[in-house]
Amino acid sequence: MATMNIYLSDKDEIKIKKQALAEGKSVSQFCRDKITQDSQEPELSRVTIEYHIEKLEKRIDDMSKIIADFAKINFKETHMSSNLVVGFFNAVIDDAEYKKQIYELAEKETEEYMVEVFGEEVKMEAEEKKLEAYSRLLDSIAWYNKGDIVKLAKMAKELGRNYTEDLTERKKLMLDSMDRRK
Repeated sequence: MATMNIYLSDKDEIKIKKQALAEGKSVSQFCRDKITQDSQEPELSRVTIEYHIEKLEKRIDDMSKIIADFAKINFKETHMSSNLVVGFFNAVIDDAEYKKQIYELAEKETEEYMVEVFGEEVKMEAEEKKLEAYSRLLDSIAWYNKGDIVKLAKMAKELGRNYTEDLTERKKLMLDSMDRRK
């Protein structure tokens, strides 16, 4: 390592200090870089940088596709495994209520896993499906007196709704609809 002294005018010294500050370097480091510039690797052109960015984006896309394929395979294997477990439970467990509880727990865990893997969009889709199922069951009970009121109550609780108010509202709509027909 060597040390050099360079004599500059005050004007040139201020100019160099400003440039070094602008590049976030010390004056010594800035001067060293300028002096040894010819021996350094050439800077990449904008076109070269853009080319490398495009290559990286393509690799990221390829990795995303691989991850998606892996997730599909994982879900298929999980589905096959769950079919084996369901078969085992059906063979071993006779209590229908206990089977139902196991199924509901598995369904809840699957939804949580899907949200963890695919994000909030899946959660929103799942909520929409739950709301649709809740609405269908609500209509079935209100219009035809067919359906499981306990299931409706559980669904309402999951959705943060009051099933008695919803049922009353549907019954009123049904009666209004019948009155308009007459």
